[in-house]
Amino acid sequence: MVASGAYTVRIGIAAEEVASLGPIKIVPGMPFETFIKTGDRSVASYFIKPLIDQAM
Repeated sequence: MVASGAYTVRIGIAAEEVASLGPIKIVPGMPFETFIKTGDRSVASYFIKPLIDQAM
């Protein structure tokens, strides 16, 4: 079960990226950080969206 507000994702790593790690091995359970792009936003939208959300 996944907590509310969280998503389960499956991440893949390109073979070239794994090769660039050299002697470092990737193992299950290893922590990582990733960015998931969900869409394009302008700088202005970061300032305007909270105002619109608050007005609704």
